[in-house]
Amino acid sequence: VFDIKLYYPRRTVCVIMMNSMIKVIVNVIKRMALATSVVAVVATSSAVLLPANTANAADFLGIPAWYDGLTDSSGNIDLQGKEIGTVVIIVALNITDIVLRLAGIVAVGFVIWGGIQYILARGEPNGVANGKKTLTHAIIGLVIAIASSAIVGFVSGRLS
Repeated sequence: VFDIKLYYPRRTVCVIMMNSMIKVIVNVIKRMALATSVVAVVATSSAVLLPANTANAADFLGIPAWYDGLTDSSGNIDLQGKEIGTVVIIVALNITDIVLRLAGIVAVGFVIWGGIQYILARGEPNGVANGKKTLTHAIIGLVIAIASSAIVGFVSGRLS
């Protein structure tokens, strides 16, 4: 064990300590900014994936029922006057919408996981790269899932 005073003057020790404190503060600010952006992405995607009218008992986490668009005003399935081809297309679109919404929820989970990986990397280059890669892929998947779900919802709305 050696005494730092023997090798460095007092002023140099203060400068070294200040530089290391500044680096720590900058890293904390970067991590807080990343965590804030992850929370913003999750909140935004939740608002898109979970519609405002979730009062329907058939909806769970904003995931619609497979028979949406086939019910009457009382909520019973009504196929009177509908062609079988139209019914099959509506059911197929509903199932596709369910799968896309589930993919969006999984993508939000991966955004959170990528943020955790990035934060826990503690500046290690491989960990930071893995966290950024996970975040990038998850955000791309989330955008694709949201856009696809919107397209399916649009087409399904036009058919029913």
